[in-house]
Amino acid sequence: MAHPRRSDYVSSHASPVPSHLLAVPVASPGLELHRLVVEHFMELGDAGGVTVWWRPIASPTLADPIYKQLRTPEMARQDQREARKYRRLCLDAGGEENYVRSQYFALSEDLKIHQRERPAIALIPHPDCGARAVLKISPAAFETDKRRRELAFFLQQEFSESRVAQASFDASYDSDSMVKLQEHFHQMEGTIESSIAKGLDISKRTWRSSLVRRGFIDSPDPELHTTATAWRKKGSIFLRTKTDGVLDGEVEFALQDGRISKQMDLIWKLLLAWKSGIAFRDIARQLYKDEFREACRTDDRALMTLVAKRVRGLVHDIRTKKLLPAGINPDILPTVLKPKSPASLVRLRLCSLDRSQLGHLTRRPI
Repeated sequence: MAHPRRSDYVSSHASPVPSHLLAVPVASPGLELHRLVVEHFMELGDAGGVTVWWRPIASPTLADPIYKQLRTPEMARQDQREARKYRRLCLDAGGEENYVRSQYFALSEDLKIHQRERPAIALIPHPDCGARAVLKISPAAFETDKRRRELAFFLQQEFSESRVAQASFDASYDSDSMVKLQEHFHQMEGTIESSIAKGLDISKRTWRSSLVRRGFIDSPDPELHTTATAWRKKGSIFLRTKTDGVLDGEVEFALQDGRISKQMDLIWKLLLAWKSGIAFRDIARQLYKDEFREACRTDDRALMTLVAKRVRGLVHDIRTKKLLPAGINPDILPTVLKPKSPASLVRLRLCSLDRSQLGHLTRRPI
């Protein structure tokens, strides 16, 4: 990922009707918002999916770990060059905080966000659109650890792909979309000021459901406690799990319009590769082959970032839209917020798996 420049936020898109938006923090001199976004960069990116791309002023070392595993050697070298450039700029400015602070000041001028309106988050489509939505955040929301935690959760909810997509038109964003988002942001500002900034709790039920959905609530280790059975029926793949002998639930991965969906394809590959797992690069190569091949051929970092987001989103959707609603512990397919090593794999974490009813494992589902 390239070192962020202010021009990236005001004139960086090629498509006149973009299918994704940049979420740009415009921090105040204290940099509280900047630190919050950097600390929760992976969670915010996970929630934003392929629609919302977060762009704080930061070193290119702050990048999706999946992107880092997918990038070509030339992309890696370019990122290293950009990182060295960033370090030089910080050194010339007398330190990173001085440099970042000056960039946010200039960014607020570029985006016509008055100093008294900072901190804020600008959601930016293509500059030809002529419109953007700006969320102003009460400074009091950063005064305690509890408020910062709840603000981070709130931003993950409100800048999520599903929430923002409600303002889109045919999966693209125009000036009407930004008007809708700005109206929504005005409501968000009131919620932040009247609850989070005053230290009032967000609903415990809402908070817990989000933690469960993202796999942050402790539950029995599925590799020690969860058994599973997988089978095929009328073109669908079914998966049933039990924890300590008690039924959790059952989920179906069905054909879509007679074709294998990417969710179904991935779960099939994971069943075949149970215990060994699949590398992120292999998922990208097999499930998003055209974009992955083109990104590698042209060393297109933006396209490779998009591929990484799609791999991440695919795993995220299986966890949150298939496993969790069926009562199955989503930790059988761990979140890919922070892969632990360059060789990290995607795999089903189970104590045992009965695949005898799947038929011949070398055959595709249909």
